Amino acid sequence: MAEVKTHNPFPIEDPVSDTMKLLRDKPPAHYILQIDSFSLLLKILEKSDAKSYDSMTFEACGYKWKLSLYPNGDQKRNAKGFISLYLRIEETNALPVGWEINLNCTFFVLDQIQEKYLTIQDVCGKFRHLYALKKDTGLPRLMQLDVFKDEENGYLVQDKCVFGVEVSVNSYKGRGECLAMPVKPSSATYTWKIVDYSKSDEPRLSDAFTRQDFKWRLIMLLPRGTKRDEAKYLSLYLNSLDSKITLSVYAEFKLRVKHQLNGKDIEQTADHLFTSIQSYRGFGAFQPLNDIADTSKGFLVNDTLIVEVEFVRISSVKSFTEG
Repeated sequence: MAEVKTHNPFPIEDPVSDTMKLLRDKPPAHYILQIDSFSLLLKILEKSDAKSYDSMTFEACGYKWKLSLYPNGDQKRNAKGFISLYLRIEETNALPVGWEINLNCTFFVLDQIQEKYLTIQDVCGKFRHLYALKKDTGLPRLMQLDVFKDEENGYLVQDKCVFGVEVSVNSYKGRGECLAMPVKPSSATYTWKIVDYSKSDEPRLSDAFTRQDFKWRLIMLLPRGTKRDEAKYLSLYLNSLDSKITLSVYAEFKLRVKHQLNGKDIEQTADHLFTSIQSYRGFGAFQPLNDIADTSKGFLVNDTLIVEVEFVRISSVKSFTEG
């Protein structure tokens, strides 16, 4: 009784392989390499003393590529006795200096008996990495050569075979943000002397100053009108001038009005994430105005009020772009 062979759509598995193999009906989306005479290809390569056949250039995911087929295996990568198949990026001179590409690629071999494609891809969505010194990626041991040549397996039928590839590039667009570790500035305190304090009830703005590479200013608001009774308070705020440029700036800080006689300052602590919508933070009722106006209490001397901000820590959330 004659032995009955069963069709095995999968080549013998490598127990240490980190790829997975599946069958599917749909052809590869990006490129097909069809060879109508595999034996002729072998002769051509032998006569030209070449080890591989390179496809024409094709485009996928905004880049130019070639498929490189080693029909007798890539012996430099210890793949004698296998079919080797690689994807190689082309025209890299047009890419920026220091280019890097992370990609997933799926390689295809047509099973002509089942009319399905055997797909070989990395497990768990593993990325392959290309850069100037490494321009190709692929499978040195795509399939054992004897399995491929056995016509009953369906990969080489009447000397014809079909390979293919799909590419998915994880294209970095240079968009993101960085939340920096908060640090205490080397020069943490800014002092603002407000001269001729009592001569105006208009809002006062300090000069812009820089701490930890960010620009700030202090805002002092007095109540409307000139009547100063116990219901009236000095309002004091810290204003970020960078929050419209960076995504946000976080600060822990102390606002104080200096006592110019005995050093018993009035101080309040705050923290805030400064953004383009909320670019200032402070206290609407920082200190009663009558305490300031009473010169015997030592806050107002020669009609000069001294206000300080001390930064405890500053952090930033900066957006960044490529290049």
